[in-house]
Amino acid sequence: MYNSTIKWSIVSEAGDDSLQFPQQRISYLGKLADGVPVYPYGFHAVADPQSMALTFTSQSTPDNISFIPTSNQKRQVLMVGETTHYHPQTDAHLTWREGGILEIETGDGGQMPITIVCNQASIQASESVEITSPQTTINGNLTIEGNYTSNGTMTNNGQDVGNTHGHAQGNDSRGDGEQPIQGVT
Repeated sequence: MYNSTIKWSIVSEAGDDSLQFPQQRISYLGKLADGVPVYPYGFHAVADPQSMALTFTSQSTPDNISFIPTSNQKRQVLMVGETTHYHPQTDAHLTWREGGILEIETGDGGQMPITIVCNQASIQASESVEITSPQTTINGNLTIEGNYTSNGTMTNNGQDVGNTHGHAQGNDSRGDGEQPIQGVT
């Protein structure tokens, strides 16, 4: 017969994440013990100290402790049906809002970078994509299929090629000079 115990505990130390079954130190009823954090398939974390944990011991063996840590620090306020995956220390989160809206915000109020490393990335928007940034850099070739509009200065190798761009005109085949072309016609 199995004798299991379920109790609340507090994560007290980060522990060793390099083991096959990572361990963290927990405290409960005035005792300290090492336990294995349990997360849903595909998720993993090292819970920050002072996180609450629902702790399971199996067969009343102190060496057989697992726990599910949780934290309410900086979590998103959700409406019914919304879900979130968040980082309790920085407030970074992926939150699925009502109507299927996905909200992604990096830590420190969106001030941290996002890095995407992959073979190919694709954005398919049925209406529009808007990028707001003081500086955008594209390293590599750029192909635009369709029209584009520019409302700023357009340069190539430091030379203006926009609406104030002009060309000096040399002599034509009859030997007479022509006026320089100024601006885009």
